[in-house]
Amino acid sequence: MSHHALSGISPQHLAELVAELVPAWEAQQESALRERRGGDRRPGVKVHVDEGYRGLANQFPRQVTAPPRKPKKDAPLGEQHAWRHERRAQSSNRICVEHANAEYKQWRSATPAAANISPRPKPP
Repeated sequence: MSHHALSGISPQHLAELVAELVPAWEAQQESALRERRGGDRRPGVKVHVDEGYRGLANQFPRQVTAPPRKPKKDAPLGEQHAWRHERRAQSSNRICVEHANAEYKQWRSATPAAANISPRPKPP
């Protein structure tokens, strides 16, 4: 920030001006960045994520789907059954991805570097 002796504005007034102008400036910068990119990034991509990515699903609701939230303990029985059905449906859709991830991890552990095995030296 500029010193109030040089700008002629009190520190409090300067802080208020900054707080007022920053959101508009950030929006302008984001808009310019979007224009340079040629639009939104990957607008047609749909992603199914784990419960740990709930924040991402809240931020991009049209592109990211997270498992449904667990109903409260006193929720009606029909709501609990619907939750269980939705949860199982999403698990069925994700299982092939989880198996692919597991297979990669199994093969990764079989590499010499992961097993702390140094390659044999080549004979001279």
